[in-house]
Amino acid sequence: MIGKPVTVTKSIRRETGIPVYGQRAGQSLALQSGLLGKKSHAVNSENGTQGQQRNRHLPNCAHYLLNTGQLIQIEPGETVQPLHRDEDAWSFFPNPKPHLQVEAMYALIAFTAANGATRVVPGSHRWPCDREPRPHEIVQAEMQAGGALFYLGATLHGGGANRTRNASRRGIFVGFVVGWLRIEENTFLSVPIEKVRTMPVRARQLLGYESHVAIGVVDVRSPMVLLE
Repeated sequence: MIGKPVTVTKSIRRETGIPVYGQRAGQSLALQSGLLGKKSHAVNSENGTQGQQRNRHLPNCAHYLLNTGQLIQIEPGETVQPLHRDEDAWSFFPNPKPHLQVEAMYALIAFTAANGATRVVPGSHRWPCDREPRPHEIVQAEMQAGGALFYLGATLHGGGANRTRNASRRGIFVGFVVGWLRIEENTFLSVPIEKVRTMPVRARQLLGYESHVAIGVVDVRSPMVLLE
């Protein structure tokens, strides 16, 4: 599902000082993870996804967590990324897995078929794990800067090939998971606790500083006590 432009994306897009990424993830693809530890704008990454979170997550958990936040740039010449399901990170769950994850890709510049717009297979979250998509079932999420693509973690997707000569495709990716799940990115290490103390309560909760019922307690209390 492609959503309307959201404020968080536009505010990041206006910023000109975002550094070049620290990790190469492909021949011509780069990313920077741990955004909440690096950019204050990322605190608002939940904006625009709250309806999806309530509808998908809250029937399965008391509250949800930020799983990962990444700035992703596909450079000219990068080839197509294989289609995959992000929920396969939790491979110990037998298939079919319970619902675990909601994700969003925000366009910081226009996403086009030529510069590597995300490829996605609508409805594939309902498929058997061995079902392969037919070519006509794969679509590209073309959208203007500020637009967003929302999808479930069980949906087949992947970055497109950048066939342009000089146009990088830049976007911000965020994923949220049910609150009782071990998250992919260790935010307790990637976001210094001194910075967490300056964040709004909601951001602290998304980072895992609120126990999920009896999971994640510190001295039988909520980790929020560490921030007082």
